[in-house]
Parts: sequence; structure tokens; C-alpha cells
Amino acid sequence: MKRALLKQMRHEWRDNIWLVLGLALVCTSVWFMTLKLTIMTKGLFEPLGADPDDVYVLSIASIPPSSPEYVDAGDDAAEANSDALRALIANIRRSPYVEAAAYGANALPYSMSYYGNAITLDNEEGSEMSTEASEQKYYSGNIRRMSPDMVRVLRLESLTGKSQDDLERLLRDGNIFVTNIIGMYNAALFPEDVNGKTVNCGGYKYRVGDIIRNIRRSDYEMTNGGMIIMPIDESGLLNAHNIAVRLKPGTADKFREEFQSTPAMQKQGNKILHELTSLRDRANGMQRSKDTHLRLSIGLSLLLVVIVALGVMGVFWFRIQQRVSETAIRKVCGAKNSDIFRRIISEGLILLTFSALIMAAAGWPLLKATLLSDVNSTGADAVISGTLTVALMAVAIVICIWLPARKAIKIEPAIAIKDE
Repeated sequence: MKRALLKQMRHEWRDNIWLVLGLALVCTSVWFMTLKLTIMTKGLFEPLGADPDDVYVLSIASIPPSSPEYVDAGDDAAEANSDALRALIANIRRSPYVEAAAYGANALPYSMSYYGNAITLDNEEGSEMSTEASEQKYYSGNIRRMSPDMVRVLRLESLTGKSQDDLERLLRDGNIFVTNIIGMYNAALFPEDVNGKTVNCGGYKYRVGDIIRNIRRSDYEMTNGGMIIMPIDESGLLNAHNIAVRLKPGTADKFREEFQSTPAMQKQGNKILHELTSLRDRANGMQRSKDTHLRLSIGLSLLLVVIVALGVMGVFWFRIQQRVSETAIRKVCGAKNSDIFRRIISEGLILLTFSALIMAAAGWPLLKATLLSDVNSTGADAVISGTLTVALMAVAIVICIWLPARKAIKIEPAIAIKDE
């Protein structure tokens, strides 16, 4: 049966070659669409590295000297500002609705800022690396500064089994953290190479206390290298940008009311806390364009799938209708309905196989020049999306062939060949 089918397909090569080329063009279009959606959505299925639920952020502002409310502390202005911030966070921590509160500088997700730096192994630690080799190898990452309580605010996750209490204690003792490297960006030194070691960063020496899960900058982004978490010393808070607060579940409205009605939680000295927003709202605002683009892409993709399905169904419906008499003759010669159905399905899948080969040969160079240049994409994404495309097209062909084939097989042979 298979040999007879292949022989028949060779005799009809003129019609089949155009169908194969058409299917190849359709498969390539669907492949591009599938890969684009894969690149856009792959981050949505990866850990963010922090728990944004019930986390609220307060921005830190200063009263300018020109304001009548400005308090002139003279030479002690820096210490007065630090005292004011300590008083503000102390009042916030006393709230019955607050689980934890912490200072941060580029510490939170949903901020696309990137303050990169590198750490190198310190030779005095007893590293076997030479000075020259040490200068060549480094771990690069986005620096995030936070006070120790941020461990509980964001619920940071140790990748070596340490508890949150352990992480908080390590930060309080002046240790720094590194993270797993997303995208293997600048991975001359891996996190395991520096964990527990003394390292140099920005001209200072630190001890790497642990490896934690990378805090990604958004739900969509995947590749942003590593991350270096450094502690903010609460004895001097001039580098703090905001205060992050983890609230007890279901108490957000009560805390907002308390904050708005308590001046001591809003202003101390020349420091003001304002713009109380949830981390989820920050995410929605920062990712609104991405969300809109994703919804539009999904809608256009579904429309393309419907158009492709209708086109494939029309093509094979026409081919099967042309072969109604051939189907009737095969039934008269003893072929079962299941044999005829398998033959029709096999023909469609063989044509799809040739189309997939053309798709792979022609589409891969185009993908490398376009979508695969995205930092979130890999060759594996292209292979997976290509395989998914072929599988989807195979299902579409089977469904689109099943409807007209079922109708053609039910026609009585005498009726089918009465005009022959």
C-alpha cells in the first residue's frame, strides 16, 4: 500500500510540489509565530526570585533647603538624615499590619535599572590562581543593595539550603550574596567559584556568604546575567532609595489608612516617605506595554491559525473530492474504509514531511538573523518551537482531511462512479 501510494504521488508530482511549497511557506510562518510567542512568554514560567505579593514600596524624598519646612542641621546634616530614616522605618515596623520592612537601593524587581560591577577572587584568601589569572577571571552582576530585613520582605531563596534567618544574619554581618547566572552572561567565574571566599569588588573586600536565586528585573526578561547583593548599613542610610514593606495578608487597606493618618510615618526631619504602591502595581505599570504586545500577538497568532486551518481544509477537501471515484473503485476492489482513510492521511503527512524539511532549510537562516538575535532566545527554543509547529500542522492536516474524507468514504460506489 505504501509503495503504491508513493508511486501515485510521484505520478502527481506537479500538483504535489506546489502543495509542498505552499505548506512549507505556511509552516515557516507558523514557526516564526510560535518562536516569537515562546521568546515572549518563557520568562512567565520561570521563578521571579522574589515574592511580590503583599509587598508595598515607599519612595524616599528630601525636603529642599529652599522649603520653609527644611530643618538646618549644619555639619550634622548627614547624620540627621540617617536618624530621620531610622525613625521612619521604626514607626513603620511598629505597625500591627507589618511583617517586615527594609531599605533598598535597586533591590526590588520590576525595575529595569542595571548597575553592573564585577568581583574577583582575593589572592590573600589562599586562592591557587595567580594574580594575572585572578585579574582575568571575574563574576559580573547587577548590584542590588538592601538592608538585612529585605530577605524577609522579598522572601529570598538560598540555593544552598540556608534559611531566611541565616541569610539575614549573613547580611547583617557584612557578607554579600551572589546568584545563579541567567543566560550564563560573563560567566568567567561561576557562583560556586566564589561562594564562601573573600572577593574584591569596587576596591573593597567582602566575604561571599551564599548563593541565592537571581531576582529578575521583570516577569518577561530572562537574560540579565548574575546579581551581587550587598548590605546597606543602617548606621548610614544615604544610599537608600526606598523602603519596602511586607504586610500581613489582607491588611493592605488598613495599613494604607494608618499610613495616611500618621504623620510620624510620613515625615521625620528633612526626610519624607510618599507614593505608597504595591509591587504588583509597579509590575503592571512597568510591563503594560509588554502585556499589550503579548495579547496582540496571541490574537494575531490565533487568527493566523484559523486562516491556515481553513486554507489547509480547502486544499485537501478539493483533492479528496477529485478522488471520489478512485475511492469508490478501491472499495469495490475490497479495500476497507479504514485502509482508505489511512492512505489519505498518510499522503497528507508525507507531504507535510517534505514541507518540514524545506521549512528547516529555509527558515533557520532567517530565524538566526531575526528572532534568534533576541537576548531571551536560544537555539533550543527554535528547535522546540519548530517541532511544535510540525506537530500542530500534523494535527491540523489530520483534522482537515478527516472531515472531507469521512464524507467521501460514505458515498456508495455506484453513485460515485456513475459519471465515469
